[in-house]
Amino acid sequence: MMEISVKQAQEKDLDLLTKMETEAFDVQARYFENGVLPPLPEEEKEQNSLTALFCQKGVSVLSVYADDTVVGCAAVKTVDITNKEILLFFISPEYQGKGLGRTALKMVEATFPDTKVWRLVTPTQVLRNSVFYVNKCGYKIVRVEDFDKRTEHGMFVFEKIKED
Repeated sequence: MMEISVKQAQEKDLDLLTKMETEAFDVQARYFENGVLPPLPEEEKEQNSLTALFCQKGVSVLSVYADDTVVGCAAVKTVDITNKEILLFFISPEYQGKGLGRTALKMVEATFPDTKVWRLVTPTQVLRNSVFYVNKCGYKIVRVEDFDKRTEHGMFVFEKIKED
């Protein structure tokens, strides 16, 4: 059994994490019209890159480890003391489907014990993500944003409210 842990990401790991992020999201590229996930303008992609998030005030970038190997990442934005937003969460494709993501997400949440409301957004096209967040992690879909009538795609907004 692998020991899962979550630690503050180190700048020296950014290249590895960026490569891992690309691999994790490339698995889902087939669901998108232009093969890009998420389909953002270049400037917005740069602003939301792992390197930019690492340097952004109010954002914590955490590395996910299986034993001593980096296998994923989470970027968490502090909205305020009781509200956090998961801007980015991924597990390397070779470690997906093994329960590691669910354990890692619980650990990410436990890193911020004062948080009462967690939010995250994921594309409607990737049903696998929605199943993971709803069925495995206790999130609820609270609305759909950026709905495109032509493609019938948008972004699910999820919330998880911590029970006291």
